[in-house]
Amino acid sequence: MLKSLFTIFTLLALQAGAVMPALHAIVPATAAAVSDPANQSVDSHASTNWAGYEAQDGLYSGIGASWSVSSVDAAQSASLATDATWVGIGGVKSTDLIQAGTQALVEDGTVTYSAWYETLPAYQQKIPLAVHAGDSVTVSLIETAPGLWQLSFTNLTTGKNYSRQISYNSSKSSAEWIEERPIAQIGRGFSLIPLDQFGSVTFTAPYVIDNGARVGLSSVGATSLMMVGGGEVLASAGSIDSSGSFSVSRTAESTTGLAAAPIQRTITQNIPTGHNTRHGRGSYGGGNYIIYITFGNGESQLIRLLRG
Repeated sequence: MLKSLFTIFTLLALQAGAVMPALHAIVPATAAAVSDPANQSVDSHASTNWAGYEAQDGLYSGIGASWSVSSVDAAQSASLATDATWVGIGGVKSTDLIQAGTQALVEDGTVTYSAWYETLPAYQQKIPLAVHAGDSVTVSLIETAPGLWQLSFTNLTTGKNYSRQISYNSSKSSAEWIEERPIAQIGRGFSLIPLDQFGSVTFTAPYVIDNGARVGLSSVGATSLMMVGGGEVLASAGSIDSSGSFSVSRTAESTTGLAAAPIQRTITQNIPTGHNTRHGRGSYGGGNYIIYITFGNGESQLIRLLRG
């Protein structure tokens, strides 16, 4: 029933010129009016839907990490709630993004898990590989030749793996290791979906290939992000430990409903859903945006909002 009411998608806000935010309405933590004593030692920024680390001062031709798929507590989550864990290249200072990861979706007490990859502006693709809570996965995206990327997704728990080559022109301008709170469409409006109670997720041995060398996050000056909403910290990234790994933890018990997205501009777009057409409208702030929508029936539509 909820799938007929809600459309789940990721808002990708793309930086343009002097506009600072990218992919997630990022602002300095000091401007977020939130307090997170446990995270004060981390050089962090606040985001409405990202927690993790990002780097944007190199030329990145590969990225990877391992993590255990978090066991979501459906009983403590909202009736509709979600989270996504992924690694990606591009998107912070450009309109391109190649990414892959896992996602959990809570609907009326039932949790489903999936694996996926995406190459903007193409639609998100489901990886035909089963994932479950507690499974240990390794995900990597490596450019093996100019414009040719190798996607590797391995479920270490089941022993199954998925690999394919993807033709994609990337700016290679940023790298991300992210725990995300996606967004929903209700009628003609767009809102952040409640973040589920995922507990914590550890990005083990995260790395990036910068100017041909495989290095850890500290070597590229990666910056941490904490996710905020409703005046509280929803999730935060811990410090990078001696092994180069870090964790993102759910830091608030809030299961509040859908939250309004930042407003600055309005768009209108016809969105095909099966044999019908739904009229979508959304308002967001800060720079250029790409809104990528995935429908419950598997069909998708890309909406572009260009800064003007």
